[in-house]
Amino acid sequence: LFSGLDQLVCSIIMRTLPLISHRRITPFGVLLITRNLYALQQNLTNVANASSKHFDHARRYFELINKSLEDLEQFRSDNPKEFSQEEYKAITDAYAANTSMDMKVR
Repeated sequence: LFSGLDQLVCSIIMRTLPLISHRRITPFGVLLITRNLYALQQNLTNVANASSKHFDHARRYFELINKSLEDLEQFRSDNPKEFSQEEYKAITDAYAANTSMDMKVR
């Protein structure tokens, strides 16, 4: 009954980034997202036999927001199949939004 629920939850969470990538996502915000992913993983493991690979994948996705543009490009060239083109674009857009917000604050 709950087979694949972990994959569905992670997919939904990852697809929210393009919807919020125009807003600033602080390193603390990314920490909260990854912490909540751990909590979801623990809860789903109690209900269903959730695999950690989907949650690890989602955590890596959100952690890339905190990387520099050079590190992001390096990760992308080292792992071209890790995320889709749309997912990489959402990460880049979130990075650009964070950078432009930093410029406005100064």
